[in-house]
Amino acid sequence: MELPVDTPAAAPSTPQPDIGWAGAFAIAIALLYTLTLAAGGGYVFYASIRPASVDAAFGAPFIDLPYALLGIAWAVGPVALLITGLPRLHQIAPDNWRPAAAWVGAVAAGTAIGYLIVHGYGLLVSASRNAPGGSAYWQVLIATAGQLAIGVAMIALLIPPNRKGATAVTRKSG
Repeated sequence: MELPVDTPAAAPSTPQPDIGWAGAFAIAIALLYTLTLAAGGGYVFYASIRPASVDAAFGAPFIDLPYALLGIAWAVGPVALLITGLPRLHQIAPDNWRPAAAWVGAVAAGTAIGYLIVHGYGLLVSASRNAPGGSAYWQVLIATAGQLAIGVAMIALLIPPNRKGATAVTRKSG
């Protein structure tokens, strides 16, 4: 059976919104921040269940490199997230303040959870120097899961919604 010649072609699907370089950069900063702190949290938990001492092995005796990287990510990350995320959210929804408020809340939550991870690392290092082979740091493992969840929420905020059937709206001046 053949199709009739005058059958209309299927309409293309709705085009996906372009993230752009600013959105891609903001997502990259969110990923870098989240994955750095989550890796630090995983390292703290893993080192807490190992019966060996966790001394400053990566830069001893001058600097404890993992602790320094976690501290830098925790201190500089929120500033970079606010600088890159808020303009991106203004591009997505210029007249809506709710995504910006959610972004600031997510950055604040990520900073608080990051503090738990950095503080857990400091406790682990000081405890391993005093008495190696302590108990597992479950709080840091839970904080790591929370940090990953906050990272997913940040990325979800940065990606524009795909509205089916939405048409372009132009603003009238004057």
